[in-house]
Amino acid sequence: MQEEVESYEWNLGICATGAGNAETALDVWKRMGQKIELGRFGLPEGGYFSCKVKLAERPLAERTADSDDPGREETVWIERLSPCHGIIRSVLYGKLGVDYGDVILTDGAPITHHTYGEQQIPVFPHLATLLRRNYQFFDFAGTQETARQLADISDELDGDAVIYSHSEGFKIMCANCWRNPDIDHADHEQMEKHVVVGRIAAPPDIAPARLLHLIDTAIEKRGTCQLYAPDLCAAAGQAARERIDRRRFALLANN
Repeated sequence: MQEEVESYEWNLGICATGAGNAETALDVWKRMGQKIELGRFGLPEGGYFSCKVKLAERPLAERTADSDDPGREETVWIERLSPCHGIIRSVLYGKLGVDYGDVILTDGAPITHHTYGEQQIPVFPHLATLLRRNYQFFDFAGTQETARQLADISDELDGDAVIYSHSEGFKIMCANCWRNPDIDHADHEQMEKHVVVGRIAAPPDIAPARLLHLIDTAIEKRGTCQLYAPDLCAAAGQAARERIDRRRFALLANN
């Protein structure tokens, strides 16, 4: 009987959260012993460890018995705000209609666990998308001397803007092509680069020119890394820089 009551409470809490009925959801979670109060987005919020979610292009709430295809999927990190919802904290590879900064509803039971050393991280299914926050996204490619050097610039950006690395690797490139792609040369002069490829995400209220300035300032302080984001340059109104960034972005991303 107790198991049935707990199952009912879980389902009620999830449904109330998904429907935006914060008062009911808060009552349920408190009855279940959760340390939680009203927080961001007008929903209950407590102190929970980050977890992972298997995001779907078509989350469970949008599927039927006759059409159960989730579409494209990616497993990402979320900042968990309650037992059943949180903010996406990974910048996606693909376009699923949901991305970094959006708020999603999850089930209360994990579908699997991912192991990180001795830690077991639960992976929850994606039930529905509660809030799309319309973040800006810009592809980038860059070079760095040490691991996560570009990603760590995120700490110096406004709001929760982030430089999110999708891959970091070592490449041997042609220095002549890097300096001038139109040069006619028979021999390629080799140079070594520690290359990073990923995406920049920023809230909609951060002007592209401001975002680019903050990135430039952080890179200037470090002196040993570079970042090329042609679409960000274009959005910031820097056409001449966009042309240079687009050439170098292509050399790094496609090499």
